Amino acid sequence: APTGIRIRPAEAGDLEAIHAIYDGYNRGRPIAVERSAAYWRDWIGLTEVRLARPDGMRVAVNGGGRVVGYITVHANFYNGHQITEDYAYVSELGVLGGQAASGAHVAASDEDQRTCRAVAFALLRAAAEMARAAGKQELHVSIALDPAVRSAAERLFETSTEDATRGCMARLLSHTGLLRSLLMEWNGRWLEAGRPECDTAFETPYGPVLLKTQGRLLEVEAVDSAASALSQAELFRLLFATALAAEIGRSPAERRLFEALFPPFAGVYYGADGF
Repeated sequence: APTGIRIRPAEAGDLEAIHAIYDGYNRGRPIAVERSAAYWRDWIGLTEVRLARPDGMRVAVNGGGRVVGYITVHANFYNGHQITEDYAYVSELGVLGGQAASGAHVAASDEDQRTCRAVAFALLRAAAEMARAAGKQELHVSIALDPAVRSAAERLFETSTEDATRGCMARLLSHTGLLRSLLMEWNGRWLEAGRPECDTAFETPYGPVLLKTQGRLLEVEAVDSAASALSQAELFRLLFATALAAEIGRSPAERRLFEALFPPFAGVYYGADGF
């Protein structure tokens, strides 16, 4: 058991801390929704009234009394869901400082990583105990597969199976708008990687878009045709971190470019967002 960490039911006074942990844990993580206070209240349904009557949310508290993580557990998948499967369900988890320990471009100290592992372990152990108390033999988790989560699973569960979703429904709504909105972030990664050159085109519903790498900075340009453009699906797989650069890149130069622009992250889409 990790020392100095206590798990208790979430309370009304924890709301602000939960919001902050979610924001930090998912900052930069592909697919995760940016949640406003109104979104938390009206769509997620997490309010002070609900937290006053905890129904499956637990928080981790450190020795100083600070909330350092939270987890949402459903003994029967979700309230009102009539099923006979023998499992409980974790729909969300957040750990203070967890993104720093898992992000590809953010260094985390050994102490920070140990703390993240300890908090994740304590939260998932509490979820497992809740599942067993409800008579369940399995725990299904729909959360980011960070190193801390994988480590906890190895220690807690008799067996585990990974079945990560690799597909989604998505479509570009603008010919060049999405890629151009990413240029500031991409240029920083590209410069840091030594300006790898490999002009690459992607198909869109409106015609191909060319990512130009020969200039001082990256550029995005709509073109009439492109003989070897990658598909829109391959672009989204790279953006949402459901594929690695080595899987999509067709040449060493293209793989170097994709490794710079699309670093691996533990992307996650939480079921509570539900659309």
